[in-house]
Amino acid sequence: MARLDPKVERGIERFIKYIRRMDSIKNDVQLDILLQICMTRNPESYTSIGITIEGHRDFIRKMALKTDDQLKNYFINQIENKDLVYEDIFTNAEKQHAIRDMANAAKNVKTDPRRFARKVDQEFRS
Repeated sequence: MARLDPKVERGIERFIKYIRRMDSIKNDVQLDILLQICMTRNPESYTSIGITIEGHRDFIRKMALKTDDQLKNYFINQIENKDLVYEDIFTNAEKQHAIRDMANAAKNVKTDPRRFARKVDQEFRS
């Protein structure tokens, strides 16, 4: 296994945290709404994984069943096999920013769904 670029390693770690945070929303409807809002607000949130919101949710649920080490090995394998989708996710600064934003939004949904709903409502009204 070749040594990974530190930027890719950070991207992998960030993506694993994203998967964990998104999976913490156990209600599929809430997760779908969050994904839709984030993707509407910032098209860079679209990671090309799962193609549809439901497909991306299924990807999150499937990946969340793996341990962090299994996920890391899986993503390293994708990079070593030159998977352009994962390369983009782990190296594109805009996608990294969008992934952080979505993970933070998931945290907000989990901790205070009413406040998150009010915030979304205010954004749609403006």
